[in-house]
Amino acid sequence: NPRVLGKLKIPGWSDYLHPIDENHLLGLGKEVKAGAEDDDRLTPDEILGMKLSIFDVSDLSDPKEIHKTILGETGTTSQALHNHKALLIEPEKGLLALPINVMAKDGAARENYQPTKTVFNGAFIYDFSTEDGFDLQGKVTHYKDDYWTTGDSRRYGNHDYNIQRILYIGDHYYTWSPNVVESHAKSDFSNTDRLVLDTKACKSIYEESECQEYSQCRTVWREWQECYEEDGIKMCDSQKRFERCDSK
Repeated sequence: NPRVLGKLKIPGWSDYLHPIDENHLLGLGKEVKAGAEDDDRLTPDEILGMKLSIFDVSDLSDPKEIHKTILGETGTTSQALHNHKALLIEPEKGLLALPINVMAKDGAARENYQPTKTVFNGAFIYDFSTEDGFDLQGKVTHYKDDYWTTGDSRRYGNHDYNIQRILYIGDHYYTWSPNVVESHAKSDFSNTDRLVLDTKACKSIYEESECQEYSQCRTVWREWQECYEEDGIKMCDSQKRFERCDSK
């Protein structure tokens, strides 16, 4: 016979609630602009990002959101929002970690729409407590450090490298994606080892960074000259772009 014992009105919502102790809950969800619920419908530009919250439920008739932190912007998401197994949490050690895909604004907003792009995919690791809230300790990823910032076009990532689980053993964190397992030092989150689970046929690879992962593959570039005149003098710049991945 479920009953409503208390209510709390806040901007946004929690997709998943996890008990921290008998008086506190961890919330994973989304943050929205203040007053967004007053509109007829929620539009993408009103969603501000993913939200981590700590709720005080010591008084069930008067729950409170006592801490929160916003991750990324519109479109930022985590497997932990819909699968609790993706969440690493040990309240007694103040440890919280989760896989995440972080989005950021990409250009000017249009009517009811804010263009975004991925700027990070990996896992965030936090120190947290009911007294002090959330403190980001480090980030780990299966992508190269400059993957999201290099190239002259938008990067979309590769599902094979998207971290889905994180755990720790001794002095190392271990992260899993569909095709990669990595270990990371707890002390500074640096990568200490990497295992690629499935060696693909080179021609089925469409990313430069992935092609370079496999010793049997070679990167093929398209190279050309872009020429222009400056003060009556012809100038040319060399350009190149990843074209395909071939077998050696």
